[in-house]
Amino acid sequence: MKKSDNINGRALEFLYSLCPGYFKMTVFNTLVGTFLPYFDIFMSAEIITELSGNRNPKRTLILIIITLAGNLLIGVFGELASRLANIYSRKFDDAESAAFNDKTLSLDYSDLEEPSVRQLRRKITESAWINNHGKGLLMNDFFRLVGYFSDVIMAFIFCLGMVISVIINGFKPITALFLVLFIAATAAGVMYQKTATDKMSDFWNQGSRLMLEENRISGEMNDYNLGKDIRLYNLADFYDRVDKKLITDHHELFKKLNGKRFLINIPNDAITLVKNSSLYLLVSLCALGGAFGAGSVIKYVSAVRRLSGAVTMIIYYLNDIRSNTPFVEDYMRYFDLPRKMYQGSLPIEKRAFCDGGDYDYKIEFRDVSFKYPGCEEYALRHLNLMFKVGERLAVVGRNGSGKTTFIKLLCRLYDPTEGRILLNGIDISKYDYDEYMRVFTVVFQDYRLFSFKLSENVAAGLEIDENFCIKCLEEVGFGDRLSELPEGINTYLYKNFDKNGIEISGGEAQKIALARALYKNAPFIILDEPTAALDPISEAAIYEQFNGIVGQKTAVYISHRLASCRFCDEIAVFEEGKIVERGTHDGLLEQCGKYKELWDAQAGYYAEDRGLEDRR
Repeated sequence: MKKSDNINGRALEFLYSLCPGYFKMTVFNTLVGTFLPYFDIFMSAEIITELSGNRNPKRTLILIIITLAGNLLIGVFGELASRLANIYSRKFDDAESAAFNDKTLSLDYSDLEEPSVRQLRRKITESAWINNHGKGLLMNDFFRLVGYFSDVIMAFIFCLGMVISVIINGFKPITALFLVLFIAATAAGVMYQKTATDKMSDFWNQGSRLMLEENRISGEMNDYNLGKDIRLYNLADFYDRVDKKLITDHHELFKKLNGKRFLINIPNDAITLVKNSSLYLLVSLCALGGAFGAGSVIKYVSAVRRLSGAVTMIIYYLNDIRSNTPFVEDYMRYFDLPRKMYQGSLPIEKRAFCDGGDYDYKIEFRDVSFKYPGCEEYALRHLNLMFKVGERLAVVGRNGSGKTTFIKLLCRLYDPTEGRILLNGIDISKYDYDEYMRVFTVVFQDYRLFSFKLSENVAAGLEIDENFCIKCLEEVGFGDRLSELPEGINTYLYKNFDKNGIEISGGEAQKIALARALYKNAPFIILDEPTAALDPISEAAIYEQFNGIVGQKTAVYISHRLASCRFCDEIAVFEEGKIVERGTHDGLLEQCGKYKELWDAQAGYYAEDRGLEDRR
């Protein structure tokens, strides 16, 4: 229980820090809502007492005016608080979204690739969709508890007056009997409520799983990117049958749940009947004994009922918060994920050629080995490599030979398991992480474009140099397509956010990705097989064209196709996580080693493909 309270307490502190105004206004709104019924109870009791006693018209009129004015004033405060709470609720949602984005973007890349981290993030989202588990349930229960605790305080003040009146006028044995009966019924109701909640939890969990499956099927059915495949492969009937089965199972489960709830409510209703009967008899006997007037009967009955109900609901929501603790723990575990990679603090010397610098950067891999977290086998072993400004380095080898891992280490998406990577003689871990990342621009094989404007995709941001953006697109061969776009560089890609967005081909997407690499204007440009889906001849042509564009920058080209990188100054051949050969294309062929073996295996395809090109 202590652990549960600690987790929920930390979560509430964190959520409060996102938007304190939301918590303050919601609590104020809750307190106003709690105070209003007690004001009405008190004033109603006073009016009834006056009407059943002195019947002074003037005092009666004053009490009625006070009641109406008080309701108006409290209602205005409540409406204002509710409106402000709704405004702050939107601010809270925005702040939470920003917090999630900031946390995700600040995580080590190794955590983003870790399945357990991705599953944790997905679980948080899906738990919120299903029965509002997690922070949503915690916050709702917290605000309800604030209301019920204030309910207890107000009701206790009212009941204290009844106790004092009974003590002053004498406490009869029959009164004590009904008091004991009321307390016993209240305690039984609290205990039964907890038992009933436990019995229903299994049904809610089953319902949550079914709703989760329904959401997944519905999400796929509404994804326009899947529309073509659904129609071409006649999957509409499949999805429809699966969806109907889930809905049928859902209905059957909730039919059972409603039946179970009906049976559970029968004892609860019986306990409530005993509790209310004993309460009415208790207060009536006290009134008949002269402890208080007729109006106070209504006041004290209402106060005791609210006190009993509030205590019951406090126990219920405390239990609800504790049962929700695992979901809150998931929520906080995500935000508690540490950034294990050392960030460094050294600035990187600015040597941009366009500013009069010389791009004089030298990278060295010194006896670097690496294995992915949770893996026993090394992806790279004893890697030693150095390349300087302006060089063209090709990294070639079979799939799975370690080429992409080499790039991830170079860009410091991971740190080496063993060995060091140096930039101008200094370990890259000592440099400021964000500054180091700006040295590189990379186009990976699995690059992504976003459903934003074309200009925003190229600039990777909102601040755009339009002339430079157009220049980059033209240099990679996207100029003709650009001239056809209705809004030019302000045209949206895809139709997720704009019905006039354009659908682009795979080749066009590759050109946009290459333009984005140029726009960043970093001293190191890396192409990690972004054109792997193309035939070898087309890939080689794009690599050579791009090589002419990058100018004096350092370029690294990754490919498992050897012909694509013949123009490079040096070629490093990867095999099973090691560099087995290095040299120029002609020199490596003369060595008759692994490179020549791979070249001979692929040369026939190149010749055949070239012959097809020549005959067209």
